[in-house]
Amino acid sequence: MKRPFRQRGQKRNIGKKGNTVLNLSWNIIRFYSYHGYGTQQVVDGGVSTNCILTTIDLTICIMTERVAIHCTPRELEVRLGGEAPSSSYCIPVYNLAPPGALLVIGGKEGRRTTERVPWKHPTGQQLSVSVDELPERLTDSGVRPVVLPVSGFYLWKTSGERAEYPFYVCPQHEAFFLIGGVRFQSSKDHKPMGVLPIHQPANALIQPLDVEMPWVVPNEKLDPWLRGEWVPHKGSGEAVPGLGITEMTVHRVGAPVNELDRDGKELIQPLPR
Repeated sequence: MKRPFRQRGQKRNIGKKGNTVLNLSWNIIRFYSYHGYGTQQVVDGGVSTNCILTTIDLTICIMTERVAIHCTPRELEVRLGGEAPSSSYCIPVYNLAPPGALLVIGGKEGRRTTERVPWKHPTGQQLSVSVDELPERLTDSGVRPVVLPVSGFYLWKTSGERAEYPFYVCPQHEAFFLIGGVRFQSSKDHKPMGVLPIHQPANALIQPLDVEMPWVVPNEKLDPWLRGEWVPHKGSGEAVPGLGITEMTVHRVGAPVNELDRDGKELIQPLPR
């Protein structure tokens, strides 16, 4: 059985290199899927290690770092305004994990920009950013605010009945979430070096599954956010906005989601109750 383990900072024996047991911290693992016995590449803090796995079919997942993106150019045009992006940016993917390329929308000189950027930190040390970090993060000239159109994300229970079946969280009224993100860029040519989604404390709907959830940019704050004119933080006296429980829906999906080599629309279909 494939089973995701999601607690940040938790260490677990997942394999050996020779006689050396590898104990890797979940929040710095960058290779996510292990299929049976054999040698696989594990990246720990940016250092590659080939290890012989001793656990059969172990899949690792951290918080909400598994998403589906299947919005169309027309849906993006209607929601965001401006010209529809090229269809090459909108190839559907239903089981994306780091360091796969996220769809990234930015603002530059009064116009929208669209690109695909690897889901990673330039140094490989984390996979998301807290909303509370934003005031400090965005003072860095190498970091820009962006939004990440995401059709839905997966969550798992760590134990209990049917724990191997993930939950899929998607918008109730929109075609996709506009998750806030930070884009890391080169100081020389501004080329992307990676992008991270932003997380905040979970609402009442998500709390039974996780303590955190993606931070979704409010529609009315989209342009000020992309221009760098508005940053949500507790010290401002303004409540940090977030999605309410009536703005998203959750349903169980099949165990094939646990296999990162599986993709397709069938992965997000609800399981019978």
